[in-house]
Amino acid sequence: MKSKSMTIIIEDVPVSQNIYQHWHWAKKGKYKKKWENKVIPYGYIWKSNYKGYAKKIRILICFPDKRRRDKDNYCYQKGIMDGLVKAGIIKDDSVKDVKMKCDVKIGMRKKATIIDIG
Repeated sequence: MKSKSMTIIIEDVPVSQNIYQHWHWAKKGKYKKKWENKVIPYGYIWKSNYKGYAKKIRILICFPDKRRRDKDNYCYQKGIMDGLVKAGIIKDDSVKDVKMKCDVKIGMRKKATIIDIG
């Protein structure tokens, strides 16, 4: 049986919560949907290779510069997690159904959000 694992690389990073929290609710909704839509297509790949749901998600947010960043400002990823649910990759984004870790790295080659699914 195949080990359930997949990596999604999105060449974009989410905005900081310091910015997001000041947006109008409609702009927040559009932004969340944008991130859901970046993840949803990977559900087809998951479903064609695996049965069932993933139990672990690791989100790594990479920045090419070495500026200080507060991990707490980037690790609220409702759009990504809801996208994984809608894609059928995880059953639900509750702590009962999936373990989620998030980290931020600076000084990487390029800006990217890497989602490891297992």
